Amino acid sequence: SQVLIEAPFGDDGAAQYLELYSSPSRPGFSNHVGRMVILKDKSLEMPKLLQQFTLPLPKWANHILASAFLHQDALFLHGQERSLAHNREYRTSQPANDSYSKAVMPCSTDKGVINFRNWMGRFAGGHIPFRGDTTMPAKNNDVVFDVWNSHTKHCSYCLAALKRLKMARTLAFLTSALIASIRPKFLSAVGSVISSLGFAGAGFGLSKLIGMFYKYEFSHADN
Repeated sequence: SQVLIEAPFGDDGAAQYLELYSSPSRPGFSNHVGRMVILKDKSLEMPKLLQQFTLPLPKWANHILASAFLHQDALFLHGQERSLAHNREYRTSQPANDSYSKAVMPCSTDKGVINFRNWMGRFAGGHIPFRGDTTMPAKNNDVVFDVWNSHTKHCSYCLAALKRLKMARTLAFLTSALIASIRPKFLSAVGSVISSLGFAGAGFGLSKLIGMFYKYEFSHADN
């Protein structure tokens, strides 16, 4: 299925398109592929607000930062799907009369969902023919925020970056400890303390970044 979100900027044709593609892999899980398309205006200029989305970031950074967007609604979808299955209201793995496709929803972005459900009912037998165990897994918030198993371990860019970041973290902590113990004369006592704390802070910052390769939690109540 595809969800297309269009955000026009100004009256000269500039726009941002967010294309989200999902394909069911097993009950309760989907493979997601997304991309952002930015159109310049008639003068071939890009609005300043859109320029922030075209920064020359490395691929691994784009991958990891995507969690900040994707994980915002993932927890709701995760819980809702399992609630529907638990209450026997709907299961994608079993044929059923899909009254959901007749629901009235005010958001234009829901049109793609309705079209997909209509298509599945008319041309795909009304359900997804999963192989193997079709039991819906229990609700598990840790699975929603698990970046390692859902992406990192399968991505060569992220694995390579993770290895380099761990090396940089180790070097930062070792440098901090070395400066604190030796206290080089050219730094003076105050300079040694500041430098040691600076490298230690860099190490803790890298630890925070490294953690995003494994898990990224998001709470609407706190944001």
